[in-house]
Amino acid sequence: MDNASLILEQISELKNKLESLVYLYGFSSPTVLKCSRELDELIYQIQLLNHVPLNRNGHKNREIEGNY
Repeated sequence: MDNASLILEQISELKNKLESLVYLYGFSSPTVLKCSRELDELIYQIQLLNHVPLNRNGHKNREIEGNY
């Protein structure tokens, strides 16, 4: 399993956990907020993996895109 697949699996698990925690404790619970921050970090990581640099004209750099 590659890194992106592993992160996506973790995101799915944390989303389910977060939904349950919100139901049990409410939105402002420290437990919910901690889980939410963990989910945010995983989402940020997957965005970094999927990032395709833009050239000066704001278009995807096709030469680099194939390397991702």
